[in-house]
Amino acid sequence: SMRGDEIEPDEKNGGAAVQIDDDSSESPKITKKNILNYIPFMKKSSVSPHPEHDGEEDEEEEDEQEEEAADARSTLSCDTCSSAGSSDTEEEFDDGTDTPVTGATYAHRECMQNSPSQALGSTFITLAMEKVGLKNTGRIVCPFVRITVRDSQGKIFSTESPQETPEWEVVNKNYLRAPSHVHLQSPLEEFPKDAAIFLEVRHYRPQRNVISTLCYTFLEKQHLTSRNYICELYSVPVDFTRHHLKSYTEKAFFLHLEVNLTQDSREVQSLDSPKSSNSS
Repeated sequence: SMRGDEIEPDEKNGGAAVQIDDDSSESPKITKKNILNYIPFMKKSSVSPHPEHDGEEDEEEEDEQEEEAADARSTLSCDTCSSAGSSDTEEEFDDGTDTPVTGATYAHRECMQNSPSQALGSTFITLAMEKVGLKNTGRIVCPFVRITVRDSQGKIFSTESPQETPEWEVVNKNYLRAPSHVHLQSPLEEFPKDAAIFLEVRHYRPQRNVISTLCYTFLEKQHLTSRNYICELYSVPVDFTRHHLKSYTEKAFFLHLEVNLTQDSREVQSLDSPKSSNSS
């Protein structure tokens, strides 16, 4: 659990912390759809937890995968994304993660950490976020991303303080962009075995005077590798226990980011197969 004297970023941004109750009575539901959180976007019939495939590749299948990946990316970069049917008045709330704002006005202040000193043999994580596709960005005020590391009970990992990115830029009605590099402060080896990195897209709701989570996604420790990810987004309320996940929208909206794992300033592909300086 979080240290008693530790201030969450939302508190620094004029909000008051809200206690979140966790319910871990059920087991996580593992489906092919959920696995898409951890791998680049591809045909569901070809889902694999690793980007490399043993044996001979089928060229036709590979072409189809590339077309679908391009399709997903184009959805995020055009003004006429296929979410026109979404209701502008549609509102989803998550009282568990809403943070009341103290005062009449709100001005977002980032809460980011510098790259930590890397101890010998330890693996450190950098998240390079690029863009996110959302519905009805015109109603979003001061969007940003909050990053926390949590165990399977939903509790924040004690040595990893929450971080918040600078405000993200609204590019068009379905597209936010703000290249943000987030340096996690603790070595990956120290994270609980069941840990996950949560990324919440948050924004200010003037009508309610709260900072609220709009949608979220996560990366589990066991699936982390150095590469690009296209992460499916989930709707609120946020389930930090990862038991009950509901897609943010049926449309093709994702959070694009790159994960970099480094050891002693050398990049590694994964925790299971680090590059060896003695390899020939």
